[in-house]
Amino acid sequence: CPAPLRGMIEARGLGLLQADPLPSCGVAFAVDLDQTETDRLPPLRQITFLGHPLALVHKVEGGHFPAMIFQYLRAERIPV
Repeated sequence: CPAPLRGMIEARGLGLLQADPLPSCGVAFAVDLDQTETDRLPPLRQITFLGHPLALVHKVEGGHFPAMIFQYLRAERIPV
């Protein structure tokens, strides 16, 4: 990122947040915020980004969505 932005994250509706910068990081999965999940137990989805396959999830309506994403980052999804 550009030097003036290093160590900052923009949180829409909250403002700028401080964050410890890392030299690099991996991408765990993708969230398509244009698609709303309607299935209770959705199928496993995948998207290819820059030649790399990634798990894909759709947004879920409700206040629990951020907690779901946080838990997904901490532990993998159980396929059903």
